[in-house]
Amino acid sequence: MRVESPEWLPATPGDVCILLEPGADDREAVRRESLALQRTFGGRPEPDLHLTCQRFHPGTAGQISGVVARLGALLTTVEPPIIAASRLIRFDSGFWKSSLLRWTIPVDGSLRAFLDSLDKILVQAGLRPHYPPSHQRPVVP
Repeated sequence: MRVESPEWLPATPGDVCILLEPGADDREAVRRESLALQRTFGGRPEPDLHLTCQRFHPGTAGQISGVVARLGALLTTVEPPIIAASRLIRFDSGFWKSSLLRWTIPVDGSLRAFLDSLDKILVQAGLRPHYPPSHQRPVVP
């Protein structure tokens, strides 16, 4: 049974986020681009640039260990998703109490397949994804 979140559920303390980070071979290029953005917009580049793919409430220890095992298996069988930003926006974050630069990432191709697999893993573990299914979110803001 698929449990879908039709909208973005708010974060709560203790939630778990699943993040994608650039690979080791891409980190230097990302760092250079971040420094160029800093020269244009100011601020401080994020040293651990990432894409938050999904968020969920952790449930039980057994559910978490099952998700970790299935994620590990998934990551050994899929090509890394291709991430290409289509837009950059300035975002005032109440949570971080600062102004951030956020990329808009189109959800298509390998990224959509990865997100769908990720949601399926969570649902099979009895956990509710906090972000809508990939077909309901054409971009990752």
